[in-house]
Amino acid sequence: MENADKIKEIISQGENRRVEFKSGSVRADSLAVEMSAFANTSGGIILVGVEDNGDITGMERTDFEEWVSNIARQNIIPALNPVVCTVSTDKKNIGVIEIPKGEYKPYQTKIQDTNRINKPDGLGRGIPMMIEEMGQRAVFEEIGDRFRVTLRL
Repeated sequence: MENADKIKEIISQGENRRVEFKSGSVRADSLAVEMSAFANTSGGIILVGVEDNGDITGMERTDFEEWVSNIARQNIIPALNPVVCTVSTDKKNIGVIEIPKGEYKPYQTKIQDTNRINKPDGLGRGIPMMIEEMGQRAVFEEIGDRFRVTLRL
């Protein structure tokens, strides 16, 4: 998939709306939020084992591909099918997760029995909502109301 030189080039350009760096000790719920946010927008790449400042610290996971695949199937609704691999550079392993633009939006994460809908807010972060209680239409109306208040429309 990706080679070490291509990964270094991506890292040198820093994070942006299509690239996210995550520490090698990233938690599953944090990764699920980023994955679903990318699927809800134009897709993107998550590099695990790279700090926010671009330092390559690597990761220790030996089951990275299986771990990410399980997160994509069990923590995100509807399930995602990311392209996952591990690349070695400077004697450190970097996990590469490619998330395509989602076909079945919106994507949500299941976090501690609370569904979270991940809508782009310019930061790629999620807006927590109780999907089962409010229903999808009500959630989108609530999001619209929040943006109108924020923008004073």
